[in-house]
Amino acid sequence: MSPSQSNPFVEYPDKTSKYLKRIQNGKAKYKYNTNNNFNQWQAEARKELSKIIGLDKISKELQGFKPSVIKIKEATIDDKYIRTLYHIETEPGIKVPFYRLVPKYRLPIDKLPLLLSPHGHDLNGFHSYAGAYINKAHRDKIIGRKGNIAEQAVLKGMI
Repeated sequence: MSPSQSNPFVEYPDKTSKYLKRIQNGKAKYKYNTNNNFNQWQAEARKELSKIIGLDKISKELQGFKPSVIKIKEATIDDKYIRTLYHIETEPGIKVPFYRLVPKYRLPIDKLPLLLSPHGHDLNGFHSYAGAYINKAHRDKIIGRKGNIAEQAVLKGMI
């Protein structure tokens, strides 16, 4: 087991863990097979996925809806990067918070690598990844496991 696997980020109860292992090993109707036509497989799989996760229903119900992004607060961190908290309204009345981290010293024409870092199910996950710590204990925990991945990325010059 590699060092990164010896300390799992999330631990599940035994019953849940066994279930997750079982479904990962199961047969899937839309599992890709290299003997099949990729474009046909992709079209069929996308259509089914859209139906299963409700995208078809959502697109009908939200026809004409335009998502909005609201800037909540912005801070310069250690004179190294700018961290901005936004809310995006993905559906009427449903606001999802997210952070955008940008290196402070860059030119508007600079092309920088982009990192999208959706967090896990940690209660403070999106704060953790962005280095927006709730308190010292939260900071120590996240820094200790190097869980501030978006903050690490911006310090290396990524957006």
